Amino acid sequence: MVQQASQELLELRHLEIIRGGRRVLCDIDLKVKQQEIIGIVGPNGAGKTTLMSAIAGQIKPAAGSILFRGQNISSWPPHRRCWAGIARTFQIPKPFPEMTAWENVAIGAWFGKTGRRRSITRSRALKFLEMVGLPHKADTLGKELTLSEQRRLEVARALATQPQILLLDEVAAGLSPKMVSQVAKLVTRLRQKGVTLIIIDHFLNLTLEVSDRLVVLDRGEKIMEGPPPVVIRHPEVVGAYLGTRRLLKSQEAES
Repeated sequence: MVQQASQELLELRHLEIIRGGRRVLCDIDLKVKQQEIIGIVGPNGAGKTTLMSAIAGQIKPAAGSILFRGQNISSWPPHRRCWAGIARTFQIPKPFPEMTAWENVAIGAWFGKTGRRRSITRSRALKFLEMVGLPHKADTLGKELTLSEQRRLEVARALATQPQILLLDEVAAGLSPKMVSQVAKLVTRLRQKGVTLIIIDHFLNLTLEVSDRLVVLDRGEKIMEGPPPVVIRHPEVVGAYLGTRRLLKSQEAES
């Protein structure tokens, strides 16, 4: 693995998210260093995608703060965070349906880092499509791509914004084992190029293979973080996935 830089790129301090009157994330602390790969894991409903949305600016925190390169960005809208160097993909792909794949990528480059509108050539867009294995789909409309192809297109479009930190939400869902292996290689190459990554994926083989550190969420709480081989075998983490941890929590609350 590449030697990580010492500078902290992202920091969450006592982050709290409330949606519909319900606390979705509670008192989340997290520090992410440059070129680090962080895997966010946990059972369904743990708050993983909500955490991504908070970092990217789609959800505003009820309490706590988000720092990017030491600057508090908690009140910044999504486009300003993108210009600063934070890009994400979505669990449900959102391509521009009437644009071709290469035009989708061009939009990302046009909108991206620092907010400077600039043109992008088709050949440059193709380079991003090649990175995700879609150069042969360059002239296919976004709505005509398969779901797995749309997921890869999202990655290419996000990369075109020139992110310093890339948030990947379920990027391996629906992919073949061969394609998942290619995604793992892509993640490693991106880190070597200086990109920091935070990954959510139910395909744990991918997360375990590429992550330097796992952060485990359950019911909106961070219950553990550390090296993947240690974390994934910890009884509390196993209990969260099997539901036994929630049962014990409920019994404690009733007693």
